[in-house]
Amino acid sequence: MKGLAKMPKMSKELIEAAMPRWYVLNADHSVSPAPSDKESRLEYYDAFEKGGNDRRVAFDNIGKVDISTVFLGLDHSFTGGTPVLFETLVFGGPNDGYMERYCTWDEALAGHARILAEQPSGLTREQLEAGKDEILRLMGGDEEENG
Repeated sequence: MKGLAKMPKMSKELIEAAMPRWYVLNADHSVSPAPSDKESRLEYYDAFEKGGNDRRVAFDNIGKVDISTVFLGLDHSFTGGTPVLFETLVFGGPNDGYMERYCTWDEALAGHARILAEQPSGLTREQLEAGKDEILRLMGGDEEENG
């Protein structure tokens, strides 16, 4: 056909680089490439779909805000390099939709804790003042000791 450009032949390396890269989360929280043969890969996909909380790194709820950190299974680096396999996502509140991604379980856990600490409580000044004595009691002190 006239006018159509001939597609260049793609190398095996280029094709493999463009293919999704799936990973397995091991019991010790390390990761390894998913099986490459078709039968094992189908078993992996099935197990991944049924995995439930096995992929959860952390989950917290503050009022109407949920913060979830999970193992994605699919490398989200998209440009090669170190696989990006974990994600924290905020659901609800003023930071709804905020997301960060990480390469390791430990990075994901630290990122989750930092994002959790940065979330507003959702309480008004009056609610915080009303709960001050209870907070101090739970911290093991009283108002006079802590000023």
